[in-house]
Amino acid sequence: MRLKQYSIVILLAISLDVSAQENLFLNQSQSLVFLNPSFAGSNGFVRDQGVYKKNFTNTGNMVNFANALDVYLKPIRAGIAASYSYSDFDFTKADKFSLAYAQYFSTHNKKIDFIPSVQISYGQRVYDATSAYFIQPTTEITNTTTVYFDMDAGLLVKVRNLYIGSTLSHINQPEIGLLQPETAALKFGLHGSYNLIVSEKTVVNFLASYAKQGSYEGQFQLASNAVVFKHLLIGLGYASNNGIFANIGFRTNCFTASFLYSTNTNISNDNYFNESIQLMLAYQLRKKDLRKTLGNFESW
Repeated sequence: MRLKQYSIVILLAISLDVSAQENLFLNQSQSLVFLNPSFAGSNGFVRDQGVYKKNFTNTGNMVNFANALDVYLKPIRAGIAASYSYSDFDFTKADKFSLAYAQYFSTHNKKIDFIPSVQISYGQRVYDATSAYFIQPTTEITNTTTVYFDMDAGLLVKVRNLYIGSTLSHINQPEIGLLQPETAALKFGLHGSYNLIVSEKTVVNFLASYAKQGSYEGQFQLASNAVVFKHLLIGLGYASNNGIFANIGFRTNCFTASFLYSTNTNISNDNYFNESIQLMLAYQLRKKDLRKTLGNFESW
């Protein structure tokens, strides 16, 4: 019986380690504040972006939901954002509430913007061990809740239609462990995107990103999205942990909605997502003189 309990504890530790690595959203141009808190206020007024993602694995499903509201404050040339994220993987659930502040600086000719940011978060991880598929009802494994405070920082450089940014997450490396002491590993991210303005009704966005957290394998994404006929949104990309993905959507002057599907053609022990779906809904309220124009994806 004792050997069985030890085996269960080991399985729990392995599963918790898998869930500790943060899962990135696909098509990151539609979840900007989660890509980099320096995007807070980047549309010049008010924006709300929500994302729902479900990953299908061999052992169960992983669900992620996130929503961010960001506002640009013209008097102080700053952006603020309030966001919430939730994840559910097997028996591990996590909530996180975040506040971000981004300060906008420009060169004297206003052709280059530098936007540093800081983000603070309150997080909670709940371990419902009794719902794990490998635990018997008679096993004495108790549920545990861990709360923590977190800090992230970002930097964004904008040169006309080009955006280059970097992020550093878990600067304070908070304690998030359950069965044994565990700190959230530092996470470093890089991303770049470029918008090709083809016409008043057509814009193409190219985006690349890379993130590395602790000893985990790095994750990268390559994506291209386009708006055609001013309203139809189409996209195609590749993510190292999700495989090939494609999305289709529709946008108006104030709303954007899209659906994404990904399939993984190269499953391995470290690359465990078989397929994923992702739903995205956004409300963007831009300056009155810009609402009927397309512009850069990042300025929606």
